[in-house]
Amino acid sequence: PTLLLVAGTIFLREDKPEEALKCTHSATTLEMVSLNAHAYLKMGRVDLAERETRVMAQMEDEDHTLTQLTLAWTNIALGGQKIQEALYIFTELIERYAPTPLLLNGLAVCHMSMCSFAEAEEALQQALGKNSNDVQSLENMCVAMQHLNKPTEVLNRTISTLKTQAPQCDFLLKRTAFESQFNRLCDQYSASS
Repeated sequence: PTLLLVAGTIFLREDKPEEALKCTHSATTLEMVSLNAHAYLKMGRVDLAERETRVMAQMEDEDHTLTQLTLAWTNIALGGQKIQEALYIFTELIERYAPTPLLLNGLAVCHMSMCSFAEAEEALQQALGKNSNDVQSLENMCVAMQHLNKPTEVLNRTISTLKTQAPQCDFLLKRTAFESQFNRLCDQYSASS
């Protein structure tokens, strides 16, 4: 199972959730079921991720940390009232284990999903205080800053740090693609005027 879990993890990191599921579909461990849930979330199949969290709860204690983390991310994907449940899970895990960038980012995502961007920024500042180069924290901070209408130079500083740490991250690649498309459309419409 360990080799299959490692292969599935690599496929998931390479944004190939279908390939990851081929490795772990016959999950025999809690970790493999969690990976399945994450693959389903990447594929937009929240219903199947939710099913996997139920399987995890049956395999182990419902309060197992990995089960709680998987449930929290699934609840965020479900949205609505489930985001509040995810917020409680991240808060409880932070109280139990201490704040880590991973847990603080989960907390921040919950806050952003509830349009509480100031609280999200606070959690992200704490995460960046623990690791100023954490890519996920930097990405989420860019989103929070944009919603809080932070000065452009502050946002640009964060983006610059992100470019230094992870120039090929999805956030920057998508941002560059949108900027190119926007500029192309601007040129197209200004030429037709």
